[in-house]
Amino acid sequence: MFRNDLISSQTQTNGDSQQASGSLSTLAGRGKPKAFQDSCHNNQSLYFSPLAVSIIDTPEFQRLRRLQQLGTASSVFPGAVHTRFQHSLGTYHFAKLLMRTIREKQPELELTSRDVEVVSIAGLCHDLGHGPFSHAFESFIDSAGVHFEHEDMSAKLVGRIAKHANLVRDESELETWNDVHTLEAPPYLSARDIVLIRCMISCSERAKHHELIKLPPHKLFMMDIVCNSRNSIDVDKFDYLIRDAFYCGLSAAPMYRLIENCRVIDGVLCYQKKVLKLGSRLRKRSNASSSSRNNDNENENENENDDVHNNNNNNNDDDDDDKTAAVDKRARNDSTDDDE
Repeated sequence: MFRNDLISSQTQTNGDSQQASGSLSTLAGRGKPKAFQDSCHNNQSLYFSPLAVSIIDTPEFQRLRRLQQLGTASSVFPGAVHTRFQHSLGTYHFAKLLMRTIREKQPELELTSRDVEVVSIAGLCHDLGHGPFSHAFESFIDSAGVHFEHEDMSAKLVGRIAKHANLVRDESELETWNDVHTLEAPPYLSARDIVLIRCMISCSERAKHHELIKLPPHKLFMMDIVCNSRNSIDVDKFDYLIRDAFYCGLSAAPMYRLIENCRVIDGVLCYQKKVLKLGSRLRKRSNASSSSRNNDNENENENENDDVHNNNNNNNDDDDDDKTAAVDKRARNDSTDDDE
């Protein structure tokens, strides 16, 4: 169904582009790259392409500003009020960083700037389908007997945004752009790119439309960068583990080291085992430290209670001593009177 929608929207946008200019080069100025400052990533600036900015500026994406990443967890962690909007920007950053790292270290994979952009846009749009209170909404809907997966809704919204924001162009036009701008991805998507992005976001879309995923074997690893069905290690988790830990006051695994040491082996994206173990040790150390602090606080409270209890006992002992001394004094007086 969505394939027909894409074809019809593609035909419509092609006609509009031909009437307006007839070439992509004159339309390239519709969006400008932007930078966002992100405190979770060492306060560095995260840069976004004109295509990413066009998507960010849509109402479907802007609604993520009002969705808290951790739902109701802010009731326990008051600082955990970060949003899906922030997380989506961070996931785009990690997806682009990972693709660029692999492209630089393994030129034999022949990754293009367009490959980098498609995966990055998938990271940007992967959480578009979340409802109120994030995952809690899915549990609520399921309890009402309605099956809901936010990944599937995200995939549908990608097609909606591409159509309404006029982002779809003919494949031949994008190929012409790539010939002229070899180091810069086009600010538009083809119908094939939309299919790839939707399949990168949703595993069910991937299963339904696997015949449309026309990637060479050495590039199939791109399907596991945003949503990894093999081992669940993906850029989505890279960002939310860092972000959730940052706003909850906890420590996170070394995600940047994972990216720096990743490789594609036989078409499969692989991560260094010792870095994963390091992250596990850091989390255990953080949990142990947190437990130790809690125990110290409990011991301090117990010591304070013991001090209060001892003070009360000392006061009682002093009162008993005073009473004993008074009884002894009366006894001595009575003895003296008898002698007289």
